[in-house]
Amino acid sequence: MVMKPHYALRFALGLLGATFFLAAGDKQPTRYTIPTPPLPDFSSLDWLVGDWAGGTAGRSPQAQIHLSVAYDLNKRFMVLREEVTFAAAAGGSPTEESWIGILGPDGSDKSYTLRTYGSTGFVTLYRVLANGEGIRFASEGGDQSPAGWVFRRFYQELSADTCLLTVELAPPGKPFFVYYTAKLNRAAAAPPSPVTSRPSTKPQSAAPSAKPQSR
Repeated sequence: MVMKPHYALRFALGLLGATFFLAAGDKQPTRYTIPTPPLPDFSSLDWLVGDWAGGTAGRSPQAQIHLSVAYDLNKRFMVLREEVTFAAAAGGSPTEESWIGILGPDGSDKSYTLRTYGSTGFVTLYRVLANGEGIRFASEGGDQSPAGWVFRRFYQELSADTCLLTVELAPPGKPFFVYYTAKLNRAAAAPPSPVTSRPSTKPQSAAPSAKPQSR
């Protein structure tokens, strides 16, 4: 004999939250709603959204940097991607490092955290602070971060299309030193593709032949 289930559970996900119904026997279903958290306030970070590129200064070898910052998942998170290409040292070859990070609210007012995943295999957690001076990232360990090392990144807005990036490192038990600074410029938006006129599909009438002139 096949037993019928006594409870049926149905989930309906919507923009305002998660709603599901629980029905038991012939009783009317009971509706439950799980409200979603409010949208984060990213107004102090908004200026960093876009594509940036530039080079380092005051270090050897030189490096080229490309940074991309974009909103994702209905503007509830920010996705950061950075690629750094170091020029070849004497007798060596160019090296590349890259990382991707997910930035989201910490739960408190205008407090954020950034978790980065690097091409080196490290997973690092940063505390993010944004104020009138710029945006600061300070590492606080992570699932798989370099033991004892502390990292700091500071983005300072110089103009609407220029910012200064300063990266600092502190070896275990040592003070911070500037690893590199880089001036980044906002990449211009790609112009829209020109609209080319499509050839007409209507049959073209042949030009009338010239009538022979009467002599």
